[in-house]
Amino acid sequence: MVVIMAKPPSFAFDTLSLHAGQRPDPTTGSRATPIYQSASFVFRDTDYAAGLFNIERAGHVYSRLSNPTNAVLEERIAALDNGVGAIATASGQAAMHLAVATIVGQGDHIIASRSIYGGTHNLLAYTLPRFGIETTFVDPRDPKAFVAAVRKNTRLIFGEVLGNPGLEVLNIPAIAEVAHQNGVPLLIDATFATPYLCRPIDLGADLVMHSATKFLSGHGVVIGGLLVDGGTFDWEMSGKFPTLTQPYLGFHNLNFAEEFGPAAFITRARKEGLRDFGACMSPTTAFQILQGVETLPLRMQKHVENTRALVEFLKEQEEVEWLNHPMLPDHPDHKLAKTLLPKGCGAVFSFSVKGGREAGIKFIENLELFSHLANVGDAKSLVIHPASTTHHRMDSEALKSAGISEGLIRLSVGLEDSIDLKVDLRKGLRASQRLVREEFLVQFKVDGFKVFCSNGSGELRVGQSAVIFIHGAGLDHTTFALPARYFARHQYNVYALDLPGHGRSAGAPLTSITEMANWIQHVIDELEILQPAIVGHSMGALIALQFAASFPNQLRSLVLMGTSIPMPVSDPLLNAAQKNHHDAIDMSNIWSHSRIAQLGGNENPGVSMLMTGQRLLESADKNVLFTDLTACNKFTGSLELAKKVAVETLVLIGQQDQMTAPVKALEVANAIPTCRVQTLSPCGHAMLSEQPNAVLDALTTII
Repeated sequence: MVVIMAKPPSFAFDTLSLHAGQRPDPTTGSRATPIYQSASFVFRDTDYAAGLFNIERAGHVYSRLSNPTNAVLEERIAALDNGVGAIATASGQAAMHLAVATIVGQGDHIIASRSIYGGTHNLLAYTLPRFGIETTFVDPRDPKAFVAAVRKNTRLIFGEVLGNPGLEVLNIPAIAEVAHQNGVPLLIDATFATPYLCRPIDLGADLVMHSATKFLSGHGVVIGGLLVDGGTFDWEMSGKFPTLTQPYLGFHNLNFAEEFGPAAFITRARKEGLRDFGACMSPTTAFQILQGVETLPLRMQKHVENTRALVEFLKEQEEVEWLNHPMLPDHPDHKLAKTLLPKGCGAVFSFSVKGGREAGIKFIENLELFSHLANVGDAKSLVIHPASTTHHRMDSEALKSAGISEGLIRLSVGLEDSIDLKVDLRKGLRASQRLVREEFLVQFKVDGFKVFCSNGSGELRVGQSAVIFIHGAGLDHTTFALPARYFARHQYNVYALDLPGHGRSAGAPLTSITEMANWIQHVIDELEILQPAIVGHSMGALIALQFAASFPNQLRSLVLMGTSIPMPVSDPLLNAAQKNHHDAIDMSNIWSHSRIAQLGGNENPGVSMLMTGQRLLESADKNVLFTDLTACNKFTGSLELAKKVAVETLVLIGQQDQMTAPVKALEVANAIPTCRVQTLSPCGHAMLSEQPNAVLDALTTII
């Protein structure tokens, strides 16, 4: 008869995270783990002391070697990782160094994933070679690369559960097989995963390390590391590790493998590594990490839940150039992640904003909930932009060679409400696209459409006052090229806008002056402009006037050039524009200039005023001129509109203006409570091309 025995009951992960390694204090009854803030511990008697030093008794001698508070943390993490023992160290880097120093020495070789934490890479690539230890870095996704890198002197294979920063999922079972076939252990950094998401020892790893600073602690208040021994590697059978299998003079020829069996590695690491290198953890730090471990299951569930929500959110945002997380079906390791990390792939991931380094900076600067700092695994959400921080000395080519794009953003998702986090990211994404330069143009978005404007080659400072230039019918920002450059050079924020559907701005042309004025308000809101001066020419003057009347408290000053109320358009011009006939361009261009201007004599040397205007009108898309002229023709505003203007205003009049009669411009000026008038002569409607210097001089008196 076959007797089937039931599997003995064992405590679940959540229970172990609260209770493993600790019982109520027998002396005081304290339920919480006490902080044993003591450098050393009293011996019961001399024989007891001798027994401790000879490793024949269990107990504590000196807190560099062990401490009762630390011991609770060590036993708890060992239980959570299914290890035989653990050591608490001063940092994650100290844990990594302790692992290497225990079994690797001069003349030995390490194989490591090339997708690892930068500090670990520096240790392996630059520091250890000084001590005769070489490392070969290989593709973490290619087990054959690990095989090919094996040498006779290879003593350790190292990788991370989730690569940093690429989130490559390491095929631990496959790499463990490579390691064991070659008689060496596999060391895994499980910082991003924690034992809750992945137990590497169960997957074939022999040693595990954590930066306890991160998710295990979870609150960003301590620095600490943990090294866990799985007790699975047969050091004696391997025959490659004399530090564990040969007599050790430091302990009277003690053979660790013979004496301590599965715990040989962790015992040697404590008795030699902590003793000699001294990178021990403070008991207060251990206590604080224990507080985090107690809630680890709950926190990791929330971290993963929030991360999933943000990944889903970001993949739908058009400002995002690319997004990298193993939960995404197009991630190279998606299938492997579902097998090795069924509960989730952690809460650290990267994406890139469109627009490169400058866009990345703007994204960071406009976040409120996400904290900008160099850490991960906090209860609070964290963010960093490597191109402007950790890698700021590298140009675009150097960043590319390092696998980092200029717009790369790394998030560590915290425990806040995911909706609040989405709102914060959305704010940053919007801001990142506001000021994306293209040569001397600036690109941002309003109502979902790209907007271009000239900034006069000056530096733009979001949130500060500005000068906004609004062009006329069928034209674009280039009509204000000279004054834009002047005011930019004199430290003004300059926005010479392309209205929707004009120049390089996307979207359909707006069909009414009121719509256009409201659009200007959206621009001001998007760029957080404070008290701008607005300069409008022709149709742009109507827009500026409508804006000043509708939003009287928004402006600093107002300039109207070539304006009248109403602004009727002749039937021949309107009909020709409706048919997209070139006559419309000819009429607009010729009537815009004074008769004397048609002979030339431009203040801008060698430039034809008439032909420049004609080519500009010809470059507009079909129906743009007709839509603009119709908007002017249908404008129903009266002089009552002008009476609502509450800021200082300048009206510029071309004495020979054939498009907007000077007498009508004077009527507008007289209706505005605080207004000055300046008449330019000889000058027609196109005063920006006929009298650019006079216009500029006039603008300087009010802006």
